[in-house]
Amino acid sequence: MILIPWFQTYTFLSFSRGWRNKYSAYTSTLTTCIYLYLLNQLGVSASIDNPSLVELGVIRMSMIGVTVISILSGFGMANTPFMAWYQRHVTEKDYRAAERAYTQTNKMVQDKKVTLDKMKQQQDSTENKSSSGYVSRFVSSIFAQDQEAVLLETEIEQLEGLTTNMKSDLEELERGRTRSLYATTWKGKTWRLINKGLAIYCVYRFIVTVVNVVLQRQQGTSDPITRALSIIISDFDSFNIDPGFWSQQLSFWFAGIIVFSSVRSFLKLVTKVLDIFMLQVTFSTPNVLMLTAQVMGMYFLSSVLMIQMNLPPEYRYLLSSSIQSVESDLFKYWSDTISVVSCVISYCTIYVLHQTQNATKMARDFTEMELLTAENGFAT
Repeated sequence: MILIPWFQTYTFLSFSRGWRNKYSAYTSTLTTCIYLYLLNQLGVSASIDNPSLVELGVIRMSMIGVTVISILSGFGMANTPFMAWYQRHVTEKDYRAAERAYTQTNKMVQDKKVTLDKMKQQQDSTENKSSSGYVSRFVSSIFAQDQEAVLLETEIEQLEGLTTNMKSDLEELERGRTRSLYATTWKGKTWRLINKGLAIYCVYRFIVTVVNVVLQRQQGTSDPITRALSIIISDFDSFNIDPGFWSQQLSFWFAGIIVFSSVRSFLKLVTKVLDIFMLQVTFSTPNVLMLTAQVMGMYFLSSVLMIQMNLPPEYRYLLSSSIQSVESDLFKYWSDTISVVSCVISYCTIYVLHQTQNATKMARDFTEMELLTAENGFAT
C-alpha cells in the first residue's frame, strides 16, 4: 500500500525519465503523500463501528482493487477476441520489405549527416579565409549556408523520427512473424484453438455483464467454466469435496490468469496511445514487475471481497471482520459497470489504433518513396 507505489514512482522517474536520484526520491515521497491523502478521503461503505487503521487500509485497497481489476477485466474482454480473430498474418516477404525500407531510410539519415558535417566544415573554412574587402559577399554566403544547414538539420530530425517509428514497426512485424511461424506447428494450432475458446468466453462474459448492469442484477448466473468445473468436481464424491465452493475458487483463479495476461497488453496499448500524442513514455522492467505485483495483490483482495457472498458458512470464519463488513453487493454492481465501460472504450481504442496503424504504414511508405525520389533527383 505504501512501499510498492513509492518504489514504482521512483523507478519510473529514475530509469525511464532519467531524473537524478535525489529529485526522484523527493518527487516519489510527495506523490506518495498525495496518494495517501486521496486514499484517506475515499469513502468506506462498511458496517463497522470503530475500524482500525489496518482495517480501513484493507477496505480502501479492496475498493481500488475492484476498480483496477474491473478495468483490466474489461480490457481483456475486448483485447482477447480482437487478437484471436483479427490477428494479422505476417509473411517473410512483408518482414524483408519493411527491413529493407528501414535500412534504406537509416542509410539516408547517415548520408545527410555526412553532408551536414561537410557543410559545417566548409562554412568554418570560409570564415577563416574571409577578408575585410569581401564582407558583403561573405555575409551573404554565410547566411545562405546557414539556411541550408537549418533546413538539412530539420530534415534529419524528421527522418530520425521516421526511422524510430519504422524500427518499432519492424519489431512488431518480427513478433508477428514469429507468431505466424509458431501458428503453423501443432502447438501453435492448439494454442490458437485455446485462444478462440477464451475469445468466445470473453464475449459471453461481456453479454452477461451487460445484462447484469441493465437489469441491475446483483447476483448473476454462473458462467460455463464454473458449471463445467462444478460438474467435474462433483464426480469426486469419495473425497468429500464441495463442488460449489471449489468450482467458484477455480473460476476466480482462471479469471486471475486472464487479468495477469492483460497487464502487458494494457501497457502496450497505453504506450501506443501516448505515442500518438507525441509523449514518449517507456516502462522499464522493474516498473512492469512492481505494477504486476501490485495488481495481483489488489486482485487477491478484490477477489476475496467479491466471493465472500458465495462462501458457505463454515468457510466464512477465514475472513477478517473488516472484509465481512463490506457491502459486497454494491461492489458487484460497481465492478460490472466499470467492466462494461472499460470493455467498450478498450475495443474502440484498439479498433481505431488498428486502422490508424495501417493508414500510417501506407503514409510512411509513400513518404519514403517521395524521399528516395527526391534524393535520387538531387544526386543526379
